[in-house]
Amino acid sequence: MRQKDVEIKEIKKKRTKKRNKFRIILFIFIAFIGILAIIPPGIYFYFTHDLPKITSLKDYRPPIITSIYSSGGELIGEYCLERRIVVSLEKIPKLVRHAFIATEDARFFEHPGIDYRSVLRAFLKNLKAGVVVQGGSTITQQITKSLLLSPEKSYRRKIREAILSYRIEKYLTKQEILFLYLNQIYLGNGAYGVEAASRIYFKKHVEDLNPAEAAMLAGLPRAPNRYSPLNDSRRAARRRSYVLNRMAEEGYITSREAELSKKFSLCVSRDKNTPFSKAPYYTEHIRRYIEDTYGEEMLYKEGLTVYTSLDLFRQKIAQKSIHAGLKNLDKRIGYRGAIKNLPEDEIEDFCRLKEGEDPGTILLDRKIYQGVVIGFNDENESTLIRVGDKIGILPLEDIKWARKPDPEVAYAAFPVKDPSRVFTLGDVILIKVVALDEKNDSFVCSLEQEPEVQGALICLESQTGYVEAMVGGRSFLNSQFNRAVQSRRQPGSAFKPIIFAAALEKGFTASTMIIDSPVIYYDPLRDHTWKPKNYEKKFYGPTTLSYALTHSRNVVTVKVLKQIGIDYAINYARKLGISSPLSRDLSLALGSSGVSLLELTAAYSVFANQGYRIKPIFVKKIVDREGNILEENKPPLLPSTSVALKEDNIREISLSEEEAESIIFSEDEELPIFPDQEISEQIAYLITNMLERVVQHGTGWRIKRLKRPVAGKTGTTNNLKDAWFMGFTPGWTCGVWVGLDDEKPLGVHETGSRAASPIWLSFMKASLKGSRIKDFTVPEGIVFSTIDSQTGLLATSRSEETIKLPFLEGTAPLEYSIDTVLNYREKLFELDLEEDEALAP
Repeated sequence: MRQKDVEIKEIKKKRTKKRNKFRIILFIFIAFIGILAIIPPGIYFYFTHDLPKITSLKDYRPPIITSIYSSGGELIGEYCLERRIVVSLEKIPKLVRHAFIATEDARFFEHPGIDYRSVLRAFLKNLKAGVVVQGGSTITQQITKSLLLSPEKSYRRKIREAILSYRIEKYLTKQEILFLYLNQIYLGNGAYGVEAASRIYFKKHVEDLNPAEAAMLAGLPRAPNRYSPLNDSRRAARRRSYVLNRMAEEGYITSREAELSKKFSLCVSRDKNTPFSKAPYYTEHIRRYIEDTYGEEMLYKEGLTVYTSLDLFRQKIAQKSIHAGLKNLDKRIGYRGAIKNLPEDEIEDFCRLKEGEDPGTILLDRKIYQGVVIGFNDENESTLIRVGDKIGILPLEDIKWARKPDPEVAYAAFPVKDPSRVFTLGDVILIKVVALDEKNDSFVCSLEQEPEVQGALICLESQTGYVEAMVGGRSFLNSQFNRAVQSRRQPGSAFKPIIFAAALEKGFTASTMIIDSPVIYYDPLRDHTWKPKNYEKKFYGPTTLSYALTHSRNVVTVKVLKQIGIDYAINYARKLGISSPLSRDLSLALGSSGVSLLELTAAYSVFANQGYRIKPIFVKKIVDREGNILEENKPPLLPSTSVALKEDNIREISLSEEEAESIIFSEDEELPIFPDQEISEQIAYLITNMLERVVQHGTGWRIKRLKRPVAGKTGTTNNLKDAWFMGFTPGWTCGVWVGLDDEKPLGVHETGSRAASPIWLSFMKASLKGSRIKDFTVPEGIVFSTIDSQTGLLATSRSEETIKLPFLEGTAPLEYSIDTVLNYREKLFELDLEEDEALAP
């Protein structure tokens, strides 16, 4: 091969190598450019592909508080997951806005969502300190983290936060962002947003805050618990000064205003009484109703406004009456003993005050404390009590009730005569200070104990059905079980008016004579023999229906039930609103079937309403966060009855049935609601009159002290486990139950008359004070006749005891009581006794 060909071949080879290198370099360059073009979008996609949509910020619907109000507009309850009250930016004063901006994001109106200066400044400060001492998050970033992202600490979240913040700034105006921030930010003590925080810390609206208060709130977002004035007032004051200085630096206030605000003394609310404490059982009943009807989501997140029928004035009286009545009853039951007993060497430590408190114990009159028994004074038979560093006297007179509980013995039978039989040295007991001697630095006290006995009360306005007061137990903190609604207890004799009203419908009259004599009933299905007895364990012979109810005769009531029929009586009870299961036997006459206090009170209100049945109303209206009415319960209009309408102005409307039917309404007007008349006005009045006699002459005699027309009935069950008083005036119906949760006996003589009626009287006397006294209306078709009490016939001049009774027209007796009839009374008694002694199915 020639040399020239070899050279040409080498040249071609070198050119090929250069060409290949160029191609490789070109490929690498193109690949590098491609990578550079792909990576940033890829990184961007990595951080943004699953970002939440910011369009949801336009429809800002955070969880807000459901508020419950009494009939007078007082707040009685709040339910929420986050305690937040959303307010428009216009209602948030510039002072408050500027305080937050100056503290959290001074360049808020200048940056595009991310403040690079603040980020750099924070980075340098943190680098110099070696720890994180300052953050660079803008208000927009805080909103992003709170509403759209999780609070996790990672670089990925910070990058996503920055991207979203930039987008939000493009999507929303600065004013819209500030609105979100001031309503969303957590400010400690359960408060979300400036309005909720203003109410919690200062008991005022955000628009009423002064510069010092605004500065204090603006200092909270960094560390709400750390800077809370409720936790550390000094630290909170220092933080407030920092905020005021920042406001002055940014030109929002002058330096003089800042210095004056620093000296302003903050009146921070430390009130632990929540709205819920005003009527806890009532409010809890409303909460359960809303949750069952509308669901948890609506209750805790959607900020419903609930208007109830609760009368806070009557509710307070009801709670006081229950507490006082149960306390007195619990003392009659007996003393359950000391809280604990301390060895002698531990008494000093127990009485010593906690470190840091004042060296002297300050006792307050009428307050209850834990005291230690340190000795006995034989001269005046008193007990020496120590509370802190004070020594007091517990007189014998104030411990006479402190016998050991014994349901078989009357409380007054064996009063305490020796304190050493009640107490042991070192006993820790509850005492109430009743007198203070400042000169001798001593006190006089009485013995107390936390009651075990429970009680319940319901009061409703008869003509509207509005439940104006409800107490479900002695203490909601100790037990949330609502004994007024959830409990089913035997009503005892309080059920008798329903039996007697049914008998009146069947043709009985107030003067119908029934023989109160021994009787035996046999139940072949259960192979059971029953001998009903009266409470006094005596029989009284011929007795009028009215007298039998007045004095709560058991035997007569059982005989009446047997004559009218058990099924008839049960159906009659259903008409009055009794929905609980009722036993199909003659014991029904004596209230052997458990009912709730609410349903029995509602049943009595039928008598008060001239036979009209009105459903109890707890909720007047429920409104959602947009102002839409979800539910509205208006009271029905009673024909021929004066109805007080309280919603606008108090006015009275009297309509006859004919007038009511003739009213013409336009298409736009809402038709009135008329309730169902379950029994006639005449029957309702007859039973009302009989129940008035229960108060005037029978077991309800304590209620006479009300000194106004009232009808009612006591109720006591076997073994004295339950005590009731059910009663009504022209306007209100109220029921009271008293008993122990474990159904133990209350004790000898603790009947409805002694245990329950004093609570009813105390409540009604206070709640009706100053109101106009009204009489029960006598309807048409009622006539009155004077009756001989011993025969049930028309009285004569020779009648020894007479009574004026009402009758339906045409049902009053036509015969006069004469000696001949009196002579037959003993024979009638004997015949009835022979007949009833036969075993009856």
